[in-house]
Amino acid sequence: MNKITRILLSLTVLLGLFFLPTLGVAKDDQTVKDEETATEGETSKEEETSKEEEKPEDKDTQEEEKPKEDEKPKEDNPQGEKPEEDKPKEEKPKEEKPKEVKKPKKKVKKKNPQKMVYLTFDDGPNQYTPKILDTLKKKKVKATFFMIEGNIKRNPKTVNRMVKEGHYPALHSVTHDKYKLYMGSPLNVMREMEKTRKTLKSVSKFDSKLTRVPYGSKPYMNKSFRDPLAQKGYKMWDWNIDTLDWKYERSNPNQILTNVKAGLKGKKGPFIILFHDRKGTAEKLPEIIDYLKKNGYTIEAYNPKEHVMMNFWKDKRL
Repeated sequence: MNKITRILLSLTVLLGLFFLPTLGVAKDDQTVKDEETATEGETSKEEETSKEEEKPEDKDTQEEEKPKEDEKPKEDNPQGEKPEEDKPKEEKPKEEKPKEVKKPKKKVKKKNPQKMVYLTFDDGPNQYTPKILDTLKKKKVKATFFMIEGNIKRNPKTVNRMVKEGHYPALHSVTHDKYKLYMGSPLNVMREMEKTRKTLKSVSKFDSKLTRVPYGSKPYMNKSFRDPLAQKGYKMWDWNIDTLDWKYERSNPNQILTNVKAGLKGKKGPFIILFHDRKGTAEKLPEIIDYLKKNGYTIEAYNPKEHVMMNFWKDKRL
């Protein structure tokens, strides 16, 4: 081997020793970088994959936790029966509507005017009126009360009880004085009835147009006195049975019932019986009512819709 060849070999060896470590390190660094990049890529892919896998799992979990409301748990069907949906629907027979049976109308008993009785009480209300009301309530009977204007003012509770319990409040003047009523202007009676009416209305909110003039309409209530009442729309009641209780209520209360029986005997109604708010009358009233009911009489209070004309003058306007 010549000298030049040996020199070239030596140079080659030296160059190899110099460059080989550098190339190896570079190669190793590049490899590390590539491996790290690859590792990072795989890690990110695995994370993405795991996230994607976790999402449906969460949904599935939520769906499992919230069972559908429409879905019902399947029941075992050991006999192999068809589910209800597959079964043919059985047609229900048409139900025939029952024919409406018309209820028989209740027969309203026709009032027999010949057996009608109206109990009327004058000059109250006073200390005896509550006892009269107690008896009427117990016997389930209604009555008509002709009241003095001053007594209405003094006994508002009794008046309101009277109205509340279904009795008819009526008018009986202010003064109850025949001289003041009949010896002056023909307007006097109408004016006193107007004042009494307004007082009654203010106390009880009841507007009454039924009057009874003190001492009866004959002989005092001639046409000149009756005309103003009729023009104002008032009605006027007298009576056809006078019990004279004002005369006998202390000395002989039994005579009150006797007078009632005598007034009914052999006569046809309607009957308007005159009483007063007196002690003896209040005590005898239960016996009188029992007698009337036992003998088939119907007892009622005045009804303006079924007005009965009862005045001594037979004035149809009143």
